[in-house]
Amino acid sequence: LDLAVKVRHRGIDDAIGADFRSARAGVAMARLLLPGAKVEDLVEEARTTFLEECDYALEASRQQRFGDLYRGDPDLAVPHVYPEWCSARVLSTAWCEGQSFEDFLASAPTQAARDRFGAALYRFYLGTVYRHGLFNADPHPGNLLFAPDGRLVILDYGCVREFDPGTVAKLAHLSAAVRGGDLEAMRQALVALGARDPGPKGFGPAAELLRGFYAPVLRPGRRRMEGGIGLAMREVIAKKRSVARLRLPGKLLFLFRIRFGLYAVLSRLGAEVDWQALEEQLVSEARAG
Repeated sequence: LDLAVKVRHRGIDDAIGADFRSARAGVAMARLLLPGAKVEDLVEEARTTFLEECDYALEASRQQRFGDLYRGDPDLAVPHVYPEWCSARVLSTAWCEGQSFEDFLASAPTQAARDRFGAALYRFYLGTVYRHGLFNADPHPGNLLFAPDGRLVILDYGCVREFDPGTVAKLAHLSAAVRGGDLEAMRQALVALGARDPGPKGFGPAAELLRGFYAPVLRPGRRRMEGGIGLAMREVIAKKRSVARLRLPGKLLFLFRIRFGLYAVLSRLGAEVDWQALEEQLVSEARAG
């Protein structure tokens, strides 16, 4: 039996906890720089995330959940977990063979293969949010293996977040509002998700933020993911005080991380997909459910 075994360094969780206790000393300064920002929420979300990534028993249970969801999927695979050989400090899973992301690109894959894997990645990282309220918040090329059986293996379940059905419905509503260009619906959806209401007149920076967030799904038709999506956020960054006053919840900011991390991977992959149609399909399933 070939295993992949991950062992946590002793004391690393204590070190991370100490680092975040020190980080709280900077909260007061952050409030001065970004008045109105929900700084404590961001620090706490980051602290929780880093500490959870040190708990391999938790990661094992999460990986098992994803494995159950994607068992039998023709395009995606999750390494099997052996819970009897797992603990808070040890994670034991099936060893998986496959090409790394870099090696896959170097092999000159066909456009059809790029497209299939691109759509599969979108389904995994965003479809799992809409369909099951779960998201793996680490869409990194190093977590991907292109297996000999033609499937894409997704590794690493240390950074996972979960949304309740009500929040998933609100996220689906937000996506539909942004794609439809309905500013009032966008504002209401963002407030429903826990952001501070800037009012109709002060919604401009938030609207720009959301358009950048959903940029690849605003137009119909097959196209490659643009590599410079982050550049569209420069105007938002320039208005960071206005954005900070929205007091966006920490989990929502982690969802932003997924989108932009995934966009970067898909851009490098060179997949040509109708991203808007794929988003609409996933959102429709969420709203129907």
